[in-house]
Amino acid sequence: MSANEYILNELNQLKKPFGLAVPKTDSEMEDEIVRLIMSQKFRNNAANDETKAHVREAVRRSVSQKAPINFVWPGNYWKLWRLDEAPEADFAELFAFMYFTEYLKRICEIYKPGVWFDFFSDDLIITKLNNYKRPDIEKHEASVRRIIEFLRPYQPDNLKFTTTPVLSQFKNEGDFWQAVDRNLEKIKQGPPRVITDRERSAMNLNVRLLPGQIDDPLWRDKVIHLHDAYLIAKAEPKYHKNNPDKIGLFANALPGFIGIGVTKLSVIRLGVGAGVLVRKGDSFGMTVMSKNQIDNAKFEWQPVNLPGLAGKNFSKIRVIA
Repeated sequence: MSANEYILNELNQLKKPFGLAVPKTDSEMEDEIVRLIMSQKFRNNAANDETKAHVREAVRRSVSQKAPINFVWPGNYWKLWRLDEAPEADFAELFAFMYFTEYLKRICEIYKPGVWFDFFSDDLIITKLNNYKRPDIEKHEASVRRIIEFLRPYQPDNLKFTTTPVLSQFKNEGDFWQAVDRNLEKIKQGPPRVITDRERSAMNLNVRLLPGQIDDPLWRDKVIHLHDAYLIAKAEPKYHKNNPDKIGLFANALPGFIGIGVTKLSVIRLGVGAGVLVRKGDSFGMTVMSKNQIDNAKFEWQPVNLPGLAGKNFSKIRVIA
């Protein structure tokens, strides 16, 4: 089996139903949907009691209103500038969205109103946080939308994928920057911020340093302060956090979110990784690898042709033996 045949086969598998029994009462429906959401087949971390209670309440609210079960993923509209795939989305996003479809389609099969999965994405902040150019961010956003459109024929009719930029939750750009600056000033006036080794490594990797920026001994402090201020501002509209109707999903453990990975084999965040196939006998496995993992792996390129999904990032794929 070639890489191309494998990917096409996996896409077609997404359309196949499981033959699940439909619960007869709302109470039974709620219980079964919660069970499917919390399935250890996909979940990679233990959820605390607060998260479990939030999931059940969100499901109850949706079922009582005959509304779609509402999921949100805090994503991004950028691809690490060090990757050849940058600035557009690649097989990492495609494989992840296929994996999310596999996770959610069981709910769609038993619950007619279905599922709404929203990719809530960092956008404008990346121009200052990581120094990425705005046209590159817009290219990434457009490429994510193309992947979502490409997947629709392979998904249940009652599964809706959308992508929402963080900026859309504010009145305008000025309102967004006011929120960031307001929180940034509070952080500066607070106690000293200790940068962890993990955060330092992430900044060294993600930030595309401007001329002279590295000469500033406090450049990492400024970046981490802006990062922290942004996270607070991002949460203020209560779109993806503290929203009783939405269930948060992410690659790994975040407070209040369910960690499910991005494929069965990976928890790498989509913005810093690329999609790769791992050979398994006569077949393959889908994964997402970081820049460092790719640099240290032995792989071959195989051609890919997916009708309806064009672009340089979908004409070939790395295959790890």
